[in-house]
Amino acid sequence: MSPIFSRDLRERALSQKELLEQQREKLYQKAAGYGVKPEELKDKITALKQEMDQLIEETGKLIPWDLLEKERSR
Repeated sequence: MSPIFSRDLRERALSQKELLEQQREKLYQKAAGYGVKPEELKDKITALKQEMDQLIEETGKLIPWDLLEKERSR
């Protein structure tokens, strides 16, 4: 591999690393804005998904499915 090619690859890799670090920092700041630490994100997302599933299930129980079926049958 030529020294010029190697240097070019290294520069691109360093640029990509810097960009990814900036994106990570923005995500960390966004998480902090929601009151969540980055290391807690996975657990928080799991808890929110469970809460959403529970709310959807509860909502489904409130819908008068029998009346909707009768109306549809007319």
